[in-house]
Amino acid sequence: MPTIGGEPTKMIVMLEVDSEDSWFMTPLDVPSETGLFLDLKPGGSAVPGTVAYRRMAPAPLPDRIHILCRDSEVATVSNVMIVQ
Repeated sequence: MPTIGGEPTKMIVMLEVDSEDSWFMTPLDVPSETGLFLDLKPGGSAVPGTVAYRRMAPAPLPDRIHILCRDSEVATVSNVMIVQ
């Protein structure tokens, strides 16, 4: 059972997008020292206008999360933090 102050169990990346379509993100196989790279793709079961990616939290957390769409970076999360 999780406890307050324990290690995080999930890493969740959520975005709002300017689209009425559904989207999903998949990780790209890029060396971890450059951060986490997520590829934004149409489809999936997300609520239109939102997209989320979930996985077990890596240790350590990435310094940056790069969001790509059609091979171009469209967003960067540079303040990755633990929220309890």
